[in-house]
Order: sequence, then C-alpha cells, then structure tokens
Amino acid sequence: MSFTAPELLSIGGYFFSFFPELKHVNAPKVRSIELGAFTGCLSLEEAVFPEAVSLSEEAFYGCSNLRRVVMPKVKNVISPEKIFYDCVNLESVEFPSLSSVGMGMFKNCVNLREISLPSATEIDDNAFTHCISLKRAVLPSAKTIGTKAFSRCTSLEEVIAPEAETIDDEAFSTCIYIKAINLPRALTIEDASFMGCLSLAEAVMPLAESVGYDAFKGCASLETVEMPSLLHIGSGSFRECRITTLNVHPEAVAEYDSFDVSAPKNCPEIGGLHERAMMRELEDLEVRAEAGNMEAQYELGCVYETGRLERFASRYPCAPLVWTAECFTPDINEAIELWKKSSAQEYPPAMFRLAKEYAEGTNIHQDSREAVRLWEKAAGSGNDDAMLYLGMAFEGGRLTEKNINEARRYYRMAVRKFNAEALRHLIRLNGSCPETGSAMPEDETEATYFKAEHGDVKAIYRLAKTCEEIYEDEDKRLALVRLASDLKKGRH
Repeated sequence: MSFTAPELLSIGGYFFSFFPELKHVNAPKVRSIELGAFTGCLSLEEAVFPEAVSLSEEAFYGCSNLRRVVMPKVKNVISPEKIFYDCVNLESVEFPSLSSVGMGMFKNCVNLREISLPSATEIDDNAFTHCISLKRAVLPSAKTIGTKAFSRCTSLEEVIAPEAETIDDEAFSTCIYIKAINLPRALTIEDASFMGCLSLAEAVMPLAESVGYDAFKGCASLETVEMPSLLHIGSGSFRECRITTLNVHPEAVAEYDSFDVSAPKNCPEIGGLHERAMMRELEDLEVRAEAGNMEAQYELGCVYETGRLERFASRYPCAPLVWTAECFTPDINEAIELWKKSSAQEYPPAMFRLAKEYAEGTNIHQDSREAVRLWEKAAGSGNDDAMLYLGMAFEGGRLTEKNINEARRYYRMAVRKFNAEALRHLIRLNGSCPETGSAMPEDETEATYFKAEHGDVKAIYRLAKTCEEIYEDEDKRLALVRLASDLKKGRH
C-alpha cells in the first residue's frame, strides 16, 4: 500500500503507527515528522523526505523492513531518542545537514554498513550500538562521541573523526576489527572506551591528556601508543595489551595497575611511568607528614627505616628497580622521630613500632616500661601485633613480670584478629584440643576458636575461611593456612 499527499507539510504523532500494509509514502513537501509517526510500520521500505527539517523521537521505531532513508535538510532532531531503533534492515542513510545523532537513534540497525554525517557535532549515547554490519563511520565534525555510541559494532574497521575531543565510556568497546585509531584533537578518553578492540594495533591521539579506567584493556594487538600529551593513565587502562612503543608526556603518571606486570619487558618506558608514580607518592607522603598526618608520619618513618620503597611494591609491580633499590640512605633516627610524632597522636601501628624500638634498645635507649605502655595503648586500639608482643612479653618475663595467664589473654585477643603467630603461641601453651569436656564453649564461634587454640587443624581452616569472607585479609588468611599445614605435618 502507498500513501500520496503532494501538499502535506506535517505528519503528526503516531499518524501511521502500526500500519502493517504501508510500503511507500510520497509526500515531497513534508517538513516535520512528529513523535512515533511511523512506529511499527513493518512493511515500510523507504523514507525519502527531501524537504523535511524536523524529526521527532521514535519516528521510525521498529520499521523492520525499512532499507533507505534520505532527508537532506534535517538539521535538528526534537527528542531524538530511538528514531530508527530496531530498523534491522536499514542499509543506508543520508543526513548531510544533521547536527546531532540522538540517544539510541540507530541502535540495533544490524544491516547498516556505512554512515557519513558531515554536519553532526555530537554522537549521543548508544547512537549506533550493536550495528553489527557497520564497517565505516565518517564523522568529520563530531566533537563528542557518547557512551557506548559504537559499542558492539563488531564489523567496524574505520572511524574518521578528526574533530572529536571527548570519547565517552565504552564508546568503541568490543569493536573487534578496528586496527588503528587516529583522533588528532581528542583530549579525554573515558573509561573502557576501546576495551576489547582485539585488532587495534595503533592508537594515535597527540592531544589526549587523560585515559580512563580500562580504556584499552584487552586490546590484545595494541603495540603502538602515540599520546605525547598524556598525563594521567587510569587503572587497568592498558592491561592485556602488548605495547612495544609508548610515547607519553614526560611527567605522565600511571595508576598502579594500568599495565600488566610483565609489560616492562617489551616496553621499558612503562617501568619508568610506575617509578615516577612511586616517587610522586613519596613526595605526597612527605607533604602530608609535614602537615601532621599521623598515618603519613608512620608510613614515611617506615620508608626512612630501610631507604627503600618496598611498601609500595604491591601497588606498583611494573617498577621493580625502584622499590628493590635503595633510593636514599636509611636513617633510623629520622624514622624514630616520625614514629614518635605519629604515636603522640595515638596511631596504633606507630605506637607498636616505636615500642619495639624501646624494647630492643638498639637505636634508642632501652625502656621496658615505655615499650609495654605503648603496646597496651596500641592493643587497646585493636592492633593485633601489639597484642602478640604483649603476650610474648608476659610469657617471657623480660620486659615485665612473667604472667602466663596475661600472656594467654593477649594471645587470645590477637587470635580474634586472626593473628596466626599468636595462635601458634597459644597452641604451644595449651597443648592438644580435648575431645570432650565442660571447658568447650557452647557458642559455635567460640567453640571454633577454642578448638583452634588447642591445635585443631579443621578449626584453623575455618578461621582462615572466616578471615577471607569477613575481613578480606589475604595475608592473614595465608598465615593461618600455613599454620594449619605445619600442624598437619607435625611441625609446631
């Protein structure tokens, strides 16, 4: 069925909606096509409106047989969402004057093969999502390419967008056939924007200053990155890539997990990025410590103790030369002064560490009373290392009067914090776990602790599992697992 109206100027909202027999419309003077005008016209094959200047939301939504659209004068789209959404047979569109592509405008147009939008300055979110046959996108005026704009366009090979400045989240994610991307004016590459582009081998963005979270993650062919203005490299942004050439700003800083641990083997510049990040972290630590931050004072003291940045190693695995090498001469006196400042603010780790110095008396005058006092304050604030050392102090009787009951009490406190070393001491003091008896607590949790404190291997494994589930402390969990393994093998 055809519809002819040579003098018609406007097609109103839902005028032809769900009109299954409509195949052709001849209305050469139509200037506006309103909301949902042709929604669900399953037989409509062409939409040629040479004088149309206005197009509204869902105008051709679900026209599953629509193959060709020509609207040379349309500039602005009113409520532009989903205009051609699910037009699954649409193959070509001509919009030479269109200024913006609305949200989901061509989403799921699975037969659309090429687009050229010379006047469009904005490509909105999901504009071409899942256009799985689209091979080429020519966008010479586009400034912004929105979230998931071309996501899952699994045939896309070429994107021409010389004016694009912002590439939003997942804009080209899983476009598995793009081999190169050249965005000469792009400033910001947002999260996951090219994630999973398996064929991408080269990324050239000379003005880009920031690359977001997971931006190029999983680009398994990516070897060359030319971004000489790049200053910030987000977390995970180049994981699972095989970069051999990296050109970024000399002051660029990468997040700790921006690259794979093995990445510096193929590209030494990556190690340098992490080295700079660690040094900046050290500078920040110094500034915060000078400002009186108790945590920074403690951390900086630990750095001065060894002259190395080992405590940052887990966060910056790509910079082994920095954290294993001595960055400056160790200064235990400076470390102690920093720990004193932090302890004065009652920061538990600092109080514990300073107490060790007072107890040993190697780098500071020996003071058993001050050591015990600081450990008691730290233990009272929940520091399980201080609880452990108090237990050892009361058990050994060197720093304070020997008291086995007090030793057991502090060891038990530390075990409640999943301290494996304290548990090892308790097992040694308590002996094997009784099978029965009135001493066994009725409460299930307390019974598990009781059994663990008497060497029950299954109970220790349960503590390790609880530590993993509730506290998510991998180091403590592994220490408990090692203790259980030692007990199984007869080692105490």
